[in-house]
Amino acid sequence: ILEILQHLQITKPQQKLTICGHSFGSCPISWILRRRNDFVPKIHHVVLMDPVTLLLSEPTVMSRFLYSDEDAVIRFVVASELFTEYYLRRHFCWYNSELWMEDYIHGNAGDDNNVPDKWTIILSGRDEIVPAPAVREHVASLGLSEQKCNLVYWPHAKHANCVMSPHRWSIMNKFLFNDDDTIATPKSKEA
Repeated sequence: ILEILQHLQITKPQQKLTICGHSFGSCPISWILRRRNDFVPKIHHVVLMDPVTLLLSEPTVMSRFLYSDEDAVIRFVVASELFTEYYLRRHFCWYNSELWMEDYIHGNAGDDNNVPDKWTIILSGRDEIVPAPAVREHVASLGLSEQKCNLVYWPHAKHANCVMSPHRWSIMNKFLFNDDDTIATPKSKEA
């Protein structure tokens, strides 16, 4: 991933980079943030949708992802690729993928100024993998302003509904493609 970012042809330090990940795709975001000083562009905006990396040290995510029989669709997706389940159970370093947002907030990062300017966390309240209510409470407890962190919570959505619903996708586009210094806030964050 680092090699890809280094080859992006982004050469000006003032260029802004938005990185986005859904579910398991939030793991590479954690790795990128840890190595963020190894490449030129400043990470301006981090967008996490149904992120498994927030509160990953809690046993809920891992046990729901690997062992739960609650949702046959998720179990089918995990087990449908021959090596995916084997990799996740035997070779995936869960502890290397946890994301602690508080480590990447101005003031908590020491002398490091290369921390994201904005965060957008999108959670599905009925997520079968991510403990969305707990993640919502944790992110809210950080006390970040809406200019710094936009926390979107859809109480009736399930895992991945945020990317499968055209209405929700249009709301997410406002966050992804807004170049202003403030985050576009939809009228209802609990749509």
